[in-house]
This record gives sequence, structure tokens and C-alpha cells, in this order.
Amino acid sequence: MEGRTFDAHTTQTPTFVLAIATINPNLRSNVLFATTFFLTNIALYIRLCLSFFLQRAHVTEGSMGPGIIMACIFPLHAFWFSVCVNGFVRPSQQGRRKTGLRMGMSQP
Repeated sequence: MEGRTFDAHTTQTPTFVLAIATINPNLRSNVLFATTFFLTNIALYIRLCLSFFLQRAHVTEGSMGPGIIMACIFPLHAFWFSVCVNGFVRPSQQGRRKTGLRMGMSQP
């Protein structure tokens, strides 16, 4: 069970990245946040869900409850990650539109 506790604390890594940026704005990195969020809240969650489901006899004494709870929480994390990625895409698209307008191109 100690490994599961470590995994649970690992999912807080993106929060730590945001906290550091709050203390020192020069250390802010949206890419680092998105990467740690994906690795700890998407990839790790998938691994844990599979682990709980496939090894439930050993890990949870046969209970499917933890796996079901994690599977229900996963869409929320997936939504948050999509919002994070859209935060990168939207400013990038707006920058392209401004560049196109300066070059005399019409706006789509």
C-alpha cells in the first residue's frame, strides 16, 4: 500500500509546479505544467485504473470500487487537460491571425 501512497502524492506534482510559479513568476512554465499534468493525472491514472482492475484480488481484496471511482474521476482530469491544451492553442491561433492581418491577408 505504500506504493499507492507515493502514487497519490505524485499526482500533486503539477500543483507544486504552479505553487513555485506563484512564489517566483520567472519560474512559470506552462509546458512543464502541462507535461507533469499529463504524466501524473492522465498516464498515471490510466496505469492505476488498469492495475486496480487487473490485480483487484491482490490490491483491493477483490473489490472493484477503487477502480470504478478512479474511472469516474478520469473524465474530469481529461477535461482539465483539454482546457490546458486549448490554452496553448488559442493564443497561438490569435497570434497567427494578427500576423496575417499585418501582412494584408484576410481573416478566416
